Amino acid sequence: MLGGDGPKTIAILWGAVGITWPFVILRYYTRKYVVSAVGIDDHVYFLAWIFLLLYSISTNVAVIHGYGQNVTDLSLDDAAHAIFSIMIGQTFSVLGTMVAKDSIGLFLLRLVVKPWHHVFIWTVMAAVTLSALFTVVIIWIQCTPTAAIYDVRVKGNCNFHLRPFATYLGVLCVTSDFAFALFPMIFIWNLNMKQSRKVTIAGSLSLGCFAGVCGIFRCINVGGLASTNYTKDTVPLNTLSAIGEAVSLICIGIPHIRPLYERVFRPWISSLSEP
Repeated sequence: MLGGDGPKTIAILWGAVGITWPFVILRYYTRKYVVSAVGIDDHVYFLAWIFLLLYSISTNVAVIHGYGQNVTDLSLDDAAHAIFSIMIGQTFSVLGTMVAKDSIGLFLLRLVVKPWHHVFIWTVMAAVTLSALFTVVIIWIQCTPTAAIYDVRVKGNCNFHLRPFATYLGVLCVTSDFAFALFPMIFIWNLNMKQSRKVTIAGSLSLGCFAGVCGIFRCINVGGLASTNYTKDTVPLNTLSAIGEAVSLICIGIPHIRPLYERVFRPWISSLSEP
């Protein structure tokens, strides 16, 4: 039962999956076959994409049941199924956002040498991870029984409100986006590597500022979590979450596929330009 903002929501989320998929493939190929150095950060990166995929699937199911439309236009069964599916999607979204930040942090840890750099990165990662895990728990225990969260026909008690926890996590994610985007500017120029690689790393990670901007708008729209028109008013929040995660995956994917470009694509492009 597609309608309202449902088609737009599906397009954005599957667009995010499609745009980031080549980076996943190229990164794994580069790390496995070009530099022969697959590490834990590569597995974490792949896991972040898997969460984005699962988020899109769950949201797609929610849209089929009417997500993106006014809740008053849906049957009680469809509304319950839509909200339940989007709760599953939000769980994957929070975990995916957390893992994407951790992937960036693990990459930076391979570059830094000073102890306070390590402490700073681990602190940011720990703050985001703990807040994300806590938010996931709150998603499912905010009301008892759990069915009372998504089905108005079920009576229950709600002792927690998701909005403040989601807002706090959003602020931490915005902070981490800008921190990880700008922090390399402090140490990258003193590293023992080619200048072109330094520029690639600094430039690609600076794209995290766009994820930070998405995060700011996500925080602005977090009020939809407390709306009685949940199936309609949470659309901006959920689409911005997907966009932010996609930007994070892109900015951390670019530096890792540079060796593939240097070995394969640059010589090929040079050969094409020769007379």
